[in-house]
Amino acid sequence: MTERPTIGQILVDVGRVTEEEVERALDYQRRHGGFFGEALLALGVVTEDEVDWSLASQLDLPYVFPDADAIDPEAASLVTPSWALVNLTLPILRTERTLTVIVDSPGNAEAIEELRRRTGLDVELALASGDKIREMIREVYSRIAEEESSGIQAPVPLVDWVERALERRSARFGISGRGSRATAWYEEERVVHRFPLTRGWREELEETLTPPPSERVTEASGGWTGYLSRDGAGPPVEVRYLKASQGDSGGAGVEYLFRPVRARGPSAMALPPTDIRAEVRLIVRSGSARIAVSTDPHSLLGEILPLLPRLFLEPDHRAVHITGEEGEVEGVFTVPVPSDAEERKRAFEGLTAFRFDAATIDLPGSLARWIAEALEVASVVFVPCRSQADLEVAERAGVRWALSARRSGEDPVEWSLGPLES
Repeated sequence: MTERPTIGQILVDVGRVTEEEVERALDYQRRHGGFFGEALLALGVVTEDEVDWSLASQLDLPYVFPDADAIDPEAASLVTPSWALVNLTLPILRTERTLTVIVDSPGNAEAIEELRRRTGLDVELALASGDKIREMIREVYSRIAEEESSGIQAPVPLVDWVERALERRSARFGISGRGSRATAWYEEERVVHRFPLTRGWREELEETLTPPPSERVTEASGGWTGYLSRDGAGPPVEVRYLKASQGDSGGAGVEYLFRPVRARGPSAMALPPTDIRAEVRLIVRSGSARIAVSTDPHSLLGEILPLLPRLFLEPDHRAVHITGEEGEVEGVFTVPVPSDAEERKRAFEGLTAFRFDAATIDLPGSLARWIAEALEVASVVFVPCRSQADLEVAERAGVRWALSARRSGEDPVEWSLGPLES
């Protein structure tokens, strides 16, 4: 049997690395351990895509740069978004007898065997980088969800559309006006939602936006900072516009772009990155979501925990923050529970009856004392983990995801999400 070439040989043959760089990487691997490709990356000799490509070449597997438009939605629908994220495995093409999936490592034998068993199909592999697979998972399943909920939209009043865009915490939304007709849109998780507006939208915008367009739309393009409310007391927004060359602001065409100006303060924390928010929502759509939350520094945990449903979930989620302390968190529905074990159990049972969509829970004492009861309160539960021991307790209780947040000084919060590995 012909011996497979090494990754180093493959990269040398295509002129990407030199023999000297291969020797440096081998020496690094001997001193630090790990895989040869990891040594190349640590030395900055090659990119991750080049390592993955060489691995695919070594194993005679195709290395792909998947595009969401080319992925078969029927194939992707064979697994849940949560399963795809956990296993970094995405079905991209289904035929009568085979299922093609992209993986970040051919060593993921358990997931591959599960697909064979569930589908009865022969599974063919293609390699792609982990980052690219995560990106495709977010985009493909967001499109599937969008298509499932799409349909012919009836015209909506402008004020209803504004309220919807603000509730969704959209980072940008706008209006495309053409004479008396207009289409409004807002962006959520990289998906653009469009709605026809009812006639009279220009007059409604005059009444809703302060200062009104009639006072500001004078040039071909421009912008101002205003408020989206009838009394000028609503949320501040940055307004940009483009006006068609013919006619005035009420004429043939105008484009408006709105960007909310986020307020400062503990209850107005900046939204996490779109990709992390999208992955949390995919996990939620897959069924019950149990998420362990840790922070660096630990003091950040009490600040962000009550805000997590607002930061990550759909705006219409009914959420409760359960605490053992008296007092309220600004803008958050907060319920204290007693410290006595029996009374706490009865309190949890009472809260479970309300069928909340999400709960954040932060009680004094050992996590092991109350986590089993807490996980039954809602379909989505965020629990605090302040130590490695807490993470182990959470995993034994059935928590499968870990969300971490890190903040240094005045810098923005850095978020990460992955399977819980205590």
